[in-house]
Amino acid sequence: MTYLVSKRIKGHDYWYEVESRRKGKQVHQVFRKYIGRDGRPSNSSLRNLGKQELEVIRRDDPEWAAAWDAPDGHLIIGRKVWKRLVLKGELTERERKAVTRWERLLRKQLGKHDPLEVQEAENQLLREAEAEGERRVDLIVGLRRAGKLEKWDRLQLARMEASMKHFSDNLESGMKPVAALRAARVQTADERQAIKDMENSLPGPGK
Repeated sequence: MTYLVSKRIKGHDYWYEVESRRKGKQVHQVFRKYIGRDGRPSNSSLRNLGKQELEVIRRDDPEWAAAWDAPDGHLIIGRKVWKRLVLKGELTERERKAVTRWERLLRKQLGKHDPLEVQEAENQLLREAEAEGERRVDLIVGLRRAGKLEKWDRLQLARMEASMKHFSDNLESGMKPVAALRAARVQTADERQAIKDMENSLPGPGK
């Protein structure tokens, strides 16, 4: 069976498939296929990803994991995990650290909600983090020229902290993960508006 490994180069994860082969008492890693940043892994690698994810889920929801514990189920789960890996592979180290805190909260929901819903919430979270990172790149010149980069970063951190608290509270109240994320976005409207006001005050070039 093949499986996926990655190498991080200049802020991006590049993936390739390898296969473990035993020669005597030693196991060697044999290169099979280069995938890049968002290529298409083989079904064998995707099934392996799905099996690994099910082992994590099994600790909290053994019945759900058992229901998906078949080759077709492994493939479906593996495809969802691959989407998450691709999204996370585009984040900076700083963005990854922030996202990891959210993921810990989401992983605690295994056993309380359908794991596929937890995975969808994780993917939505990563898409939002990637979008915020792209906006920062677009704005960074204007923010630096205006001497507002540090303040903008502080506002973003305050928004994230407030959003995380709302998200955690929403989960505790019984909301499903995706709904809890959407509600947290609405609940941080004031923090988002403060960021938008700063961005709108930037001069035209580099805005």
